[in-house]
Amino acid sequence: MTDKKNPLGPTGHTVRENIERLRKQSRMSYRELSEALAASGRRIPPLGLSRIEGGTRRVDADDLVALAVVFGVNPNALLLPHTATGDVEITGYGRVWAWKAWWWAEGRSPLVVPDDDDGTATVQFQTLARPKGLRSYNLSAPAGREHFDQDAQQGLAEQPWPGVPMGEGNLRREGGDRGER
Repeated sequence: MTDKKNPLGPTGHTVRENIERLRKQSRMSYRELSEALAASGRRIPPLGLSRIEGGTRRVDADDLVALAVVFGVNPNALLLPHTATGDVEITGYGRVWAWKAWWWAEGRSPLVVPDDDDGTATVQFQTLARPKGLRSYNLSAPAGREHFDQDAQQGLAEQPWPGVPMGEGNLRREGGDRGER
């Protein structure tokens, strides 16, 4: 008889390693983490947490978000290896530079950009990956300039940092980093 379950893949292993790392850095027992999760509205018993770290219980999307909230991190901090150097394995893709995986997860850039790309690949990626108001524009690329202009006409893009010129080659995020909601 064959095993019907998919084995835990590279991202599953990364998630369990990051949960263990963050739990230990927070100096939380399984019981304390379980109680914090319950207080946040997502119950995972201590045995479940132990099984997650041991790789015998999977983390679903709701578990992942609740764990990120309790640990005070973004979901990417659980999904990706805790490094910006070397290469990492991405489920469904393979090995990629760690920084590139982080940029992809943050919605900055696709995993693959063709060598002859004029900026269109990033614009298309961000159109799908980020809502209007949070997209970046490489203003020196024709596709980036065109998309920025279209969004600006609709009032969805603005000068992100007052007093800083939006010159050629600048990668800008409309809305800036003002902490506004």
